[in-house]
Amino acid sequence: MNTTKHRSVGAIALNPSNRRGNHYFMSLRTIKKPHGYIWTESPIMGEVIEQVEQLGEKDGQPLMMHRPYFEWKQGRLIMEEGEEWDAEVAEEIVYE
Repeated sequence: MNTTKHRSVGAIALNPSNRRGNHYFMSLRTIKKPHGYIWTESPIMGEVIEQVEQLGEKDGQPLMMHRPYFEWKQGRLIMEEGEEWDAEVAEEIVYE
């Protein structure tokens, strides 16, 4: 049913999904990967950072030494366009 009920949820933009401006997100409520094309950019609040840290700890994600690393799954980094694989980066990622 199509209503005027507010349907926004907190999410983090992950990456573009196509050339028409659609993106994948990580829902902060369900941790699923919704797809969308309309969003409002806002600053990251402390609660969001804490929630993501808790999710990472619960999921056994690696500790970050120098900068954040994003992965599709353990051991498979999400690379920026034009970014090349760096063996030193891979050695910094520590799985516990």
